[in-house]
Amino acid sequence: MQKISDNKQKNGTKQLIRNAVLKAMETTDMDKIKIRDIVSVCGVSRASFYRYYSSVEEVVLEIETSFFDELLHINELALRERNLSPNQEPYQSTYARALLAEKYADQLRVILGPHGDPQYDYKITKILSAYHHDKLHTVMNDVEFQFFIEFLAGGLCRMLRYWITKRPDINAEQFLQIQQKVNHYLALILQSE
Repeated sequence: MQKISDNKQKNGTKQLIRNAVLKAMETTDMDKIKIRDIVSVCGVSRASFYRYYSSVEEVVLEIETSFFDELLHINELALRERNLSPNQEPYQSTYARALLAEKYADQLRVILGPHGDPQYDYKITKILSAYHHDKLHTVMNDVEFQFFIEFLAGGLCRMLRYWITKRPDINAEQFLQIQQKVNHYLALILQSE
């Protein structure tokens, strides 16, 4: 019974720390946040902070990793489905990604905000590159593929940032409809050139 209580306390302390870091990131650049300020807000000791994390960046990385792990899981399922049924519409996995972003909206709003993680776009670009590589490497050379991924990642990151930070009134289903229309208009523009 003691282990369950210890795990609850550990998770409670970690959540307090994560919340305090996210709150601090609303007004302060991640690299300027002081651990003494975090522990003061949380009401925990520095030793408690260092029991779970070595830095503020590690706290943010843990939050992002939770999101990225779920995103990668959705991508793996989508790839398996695509291999089983190559003509399937991507709606289901795209909707799952939108729901995931909606689930993490409060954390993403801070991480994508002006004081958030400056490496976020790079991290998401790596995920997009891995997801699209097998599908596109047969029709693009490596240079074209890298330019395509930068274009795709830039657009998706900006759309996600805009949705989460500026238009939180739009739900996942509405965002998906907007994204599909943007994809349609982009295809029309590319066909006309």
